Amino acid sequence: MEDFGRERKERHSAKVVFAVVGSICYIKGQDIFVEAIQLLPTNLRQQCEFWLVGAREESAFALAVADKAATMSEVKFLGLLKRAEIEGLYSQIDVLICP
Repeated sequence: MEDFGRERKERHSAKVVFAVVGSICYIKGQDIFVEAIQLLPTNLRQQCEFWLVGAREESAFALAVADKAATMSEVKFLGLLKRAEIEGLYSQIDVLICP
């Protein structure tokens, strides 16, 4: 896999963007990410966007993560993206969460 650099672009949003990239599965810990988001005070949470990027299968785990995330408008499921799309997305992410 070829390495690529990241060029920082102008902020697209006044909100701070946090993201987890990878299939929605237990080992990636998206459940912990969503639970941590729920613990944030509402006023702080509203200053952010939280992106889940990756395939979302119909497993019980993925459905539970989706149910928890559905209670917060700041959480976005971006789905499965191609590598080139993800490369473009990185310049929009302020904090990349790596489980």
